[in-house]
Amino acid sequence: MENNLDTLILIRFKLEDGETLLPEEQELWNEWKKTARSARKPELTIKDIALMLQIEADYPSDDCTDDVMIGEDETIVLSGKTVKKIYRWSVAPLKLVTSLIVLAVFTAIYLLLQTKQVQAESKAKYGETREIKISDQVTIKINAGSTLFHPTELTGDSCVMELFGEAYFELGYTQTAIPIIVRSGNQRIMAQSGSFNISAYPDDPEMITTVMKDSVQISNGSKTETVLANHQAVSKAQKLKVINCSTVSNFKSWADNKFIFNSALLPEIIKPLERWYGIVIQFKNFKDEHSDIRYDLDVPKNKPVTDVLNILETSMRLSYQPRNKQFQTGDTIWITNYKQ
Repeated sequence: MENNLDTLILIRFKLEDGETLLPEEQELWNEWKKTARSARKPELTIKDIALMLQIEADYPSDDCTDDVMIGEDETIVLSGKTVKKIYRWSVAPLKLVTSLIVLAVFTAIYLLLQTKQVQAESKAKYGETREIKISDQVTIKINAGSTLFHPTELTGDSCVMELFGEAYFELGYTQTAIPIIVRSGNQRIMAQSGSFNISAYPDDPEMITTVMKDSVQISNGSKTETVLANHQAVSKAQKLKVINCSTVSNFKSWADNKFIFNSALLPEIIKPLERWYGIVIQFKNFKDEHSDIRYDLDVPKNKPVTDVLNILETSMRLSYQPRNKQFQTGDTIWITNYKQ
């Protein structure tokens, strides 16, 4: 019987197809059903026993009562249990281990998804601000021309964000469950309560963090400072300094739909106008372009750019070109000599 396993498989296929067996095939099949396995082959390989069990599963025989078992040398040897029971006994632990591994993998993936922060990208185009609410305690407004990468909910050990531009953060009256961390370039700001404004446009020479309420911790790689309310942190390259600021509300006026500047240099006024209206403002033969003259401005952001320019023209004694035009995004406006 040692060389008849393949023949038995062919016999099985014939029976499945309803074909008539040859006399010698019928005799072999009857022998299979009646003769104990131990009489056929004293030692069976795992492949042999798998084939036998496949036949037995399709055409079970109650006549086969002798026993086999998996030995230490990974062969099937005679023992005191039936083939079918031993087969189930030997494979069941493997199935159980496999099931436990699969369960563990899916559990790990589930827990990872539960703790992993889902990141979103929020942008504010020219002429708009955008509000983001991560939780009841965390509300953020981003200014025109800004992008914020942020989690969609507060999970994990910290809430990490990446800011390119300007944003105002309102963290509520009580501490958040986890720290709020905002990164901009080499600057890192951490807070759990209060309100603060970060201006960190990539094309600006410095990053300015203004604290309106409570405090924040700020570092730029070489230095770490705690910034209290009514103070500003100015970060430039590897330098970080903290200064008093009596007009902190002005630095979030954009979030209140206003342009408010007190004692500001002309470039400090021009840049926000460019970002809000999506225009380019250039200087032409204007001698005060680089002067230290400071100006005040208080105007709603919903006004047309020409209205703002007319206010600048009156208060700063400058002129702009072209005139009598409805400016569109991308247009260039020239600041020229004093108006005569």
